[in-house]
This record gives sequence, structure tokens and C-alpha cells, in this order.
Amino acid sequence: MGSSNARIKINIKTLFFVLLIGLIGISLIFYLYNFKSYKPITSVIYHGHEISFRDDLREAVKVPVFPSKNEINSVMMNPSVKNVTILYKLTESSESMYAIESFEIIFKLKIAYLSNNMNVTLNVQNITSYENLKGNPENPIVALVHPIYSNETAVRVEDHTIFIKGKNDRDFDLATINFLVGALDINITST
Repeated sequence: MGSSNARIKINIKTLFFVLLIGLIGISLIFYLYNFKSYKPITSVIYHGHEISFRDDLREAVKVPVFPSKNEINSVMMNPSVKNVTILYKLTESSESMYAIESFEIIFKLKIAYLSNNMNVTLNVQNITSYENLKGNPENPIVALVHPIYSNETAVRVEDHTIFIKGKNDRDFDLATINFLVGALDINITST
């Protein structure tokens, strides 16, 4: 009888060991799945071209767009678009940020227009005021509103004028990225 008790103890230890290994395995799979799903998305393939961004697209799509992301695309990718004007109000401390955001917009929109067989000119201009800006179907306006002049982080579409605003430098950058996500009709889900 003594030997049968020893077998039961060995089987319980083996069972415990197998359960422990299984639990560790399941935990590892769960960890790796979550790590991969929360990894920042900083690039996408657009019509065969890899387009990289400076920040996580999942964070960027959290920036509110008024009235909707689809409205950005309908303004910017309208077949009647011939020229896009990017406007900004310059200050001493804002010049480098405007340069970064303007380059980002021009580079990525140029890829989009070429990929869609659209011949669109893009230009940048300094303005003295954000009031009375009026774009039209052939020449939409993108107004970059530096944090110095903004009390919100958002992208606002008003007719054919799109205002990109941020309360701080990172929010301004995220708003610019979200504008591009809308213009290029990139599908990203925020988590």
C-alpha cells in the first residue's frame, strides 16, 4: 500500500507542474499579443508607398475632427482640386514648427495626388490673420494654427478651409497627422 501513495504524490506534483507551465505559457501568449497590439503605428502602405509619421497614428486619430474625417477627404481629394494653399501666421518661436508641419503635409499630399493621377500644386504662405479665409473647390486652404494662437486641439473643416490646431507642440503635430489620415482616407482604430 505504501507504494500506491507514492504514485499519487508524484502524479499530483506532475499535474501541478503541467498546470504551472500551461499558466506561464498562456500568460506569455497574452503578453505578446497585447505588446503587439499596443505597439505604436507610425507607418502605413498607401497605394504601394510606405508613408511614415513622427508619432503614433492611434494617438493622432483621437484628435477631434469637425464635422468629420470624411469631410477632409472630400475637400482635399476632390477631382477639381488644382492648388492647395497652406497658410500660417508667423511668430519668432513658431517658424520651425510650421516648417515641419508644412513639409509633412506637402510630402504626403504629393504622394496622394500622384498616386491618384491628380496634378495639384501645393504652396505655403504667411498671413497676418486667420479671419475671413475662404477656400474653394479648386483651391482648398489648410490653415496651420500654432499653439500660441489656439485654445483647442482639433481639425476643423469650414467649407473648403481646414484649420489644424493644437494646444501644445505635440497636439499640433497629432492634429496635423490626423488631418493627413483624413485626407488620405487611412483607416486606423484608436485603442
